[in-house]
Amino acid sequence: MFSMNTSRKEPPRISRKRSLCDISYCDNPKEIPVEKPFVRIVSRPTLPKKKKEQPVIKPLIFLKSHLLSLGVEVELQSCQQLHDFFVEPSQAEIDAYGFDLLNAVRNQDLEALEKFHKQGRPLKCSNQFGESLLHLACRKSFAKVVKFLIQDAEVPLNVKDDFGRNPAHDACWTISPNWELMDLIVEQCPDLFFVEDVRGHTPLDYVRMEHWPSWINYLCEKGDKLTPKQLPFTKHNKPISAQGTKPVEN
Repeated sequence: MFSMNTSRKEPPRISRKRSLCDISYCDNPKEIPVEKPFVRIVSRPTLPKKKKEQPVIKPLIFLKSHLLSLGVEVELQSCQQLHDFFVEPSQAEIDAYGFDLLNAVRNQDLEALEKFHKQGRPLKCSNQFGESLLHLACRKSFAKVVKFLIQDAEVPLNVKDDFGRNPAHDACWTISPNWELMDLIVEQCPDLFFVEDVRGHTPLDYVRMEHWPSWINYLCEKGDKLTPKQLPFTKHNKPISAQGTKPVEN
């Protein structure tokens, strides 16, 4: 008869200081003891709590509230109700509108524009839909061209197209704000910010939401310079307290 060896082979002892990574490389996985080895659990560092972002109001609402806090109350005006505010194009100005002028604006060729101006070419020209050179320059965010048109060529800013959009609408409807361009509009005709187009939208309604905080800081900086020069407004003796007139931290 064969003798049977009843003695069991003892599994090797594993130090509790060893990690699971060391056990995974054992030659014989069956020899791993039943008891689970000691594994140190390292807690993850706690991340700092994010500050709750303060809600940002629309730039137009802020502008009206800010002026109200300075004692100036302005009501929005529809372009369809302003009969004496906008300067309508004449037939001569419509006839002067051509590709040579458009290319000069698109290329920001100030020498060509100055040459046309000295020749007596009206730079207040626009097409049959009322889209003027100022509309194009503001839409392209060409501050130098706009400065030449309104200061050297004396082109008025209070012009509109058939949708009632004035140059400030195009200046606000850009990829990013051009504060130099906005300074020109604020200095010459801040009234444009309070005029609605035929769809009931003011220029500030065309501002991208991601730029609202920057716009609020800009409007707060300008203060009473945004008071209309031609449109009617009410001047209060004492400033009226209004909410949401604090600048926003970027």
